[in-house]
Amino acid sequence: MSNSVVSAPSRSAWLDVTKVILAAMVVGLHARFLQDLFPATGYIFVNGIFRSAVPVFFVISGYYFYDVINFGTFKKWLTRILLLYGFWMTVYSPFWLWPTAEKPFNLLEAIHRILFGYH
Repeated sequence: MSNSVVSAPSRSAWLDVTKVILAAMVVGLHARFLQDLFPATGYIFVNGIFRSAVPVFFVISGYYFYDVINFGTFKKWLTRILLLYGFWMTVYSPFWLWPTAEKPFNLLEAIHRILFGYH
């Protein structure tokens, strides 16, 4: 009898460090890093170097996502994502669901926000 257990690849420390650096680049992008003090340098960072952070992050995430699909744990992953989405939509529901004097409740708008998220 052979027990073949398929496991996900182990985490790579350098990829984790890279993802932290990429996250800092996204923060710098949104904070308009150096744009007030040195406009030319800020432009190079914000509209150049920092713009590569999101695509690189997607490539790294896709590398791990392939293993999720390939090893049959997609259902578990999808359930976790949907539970997290439901939890945070519930937490933020007072901001988008409850009516106010200026904005009465609108069922179609509520359904749209549930499907596409609050932003």
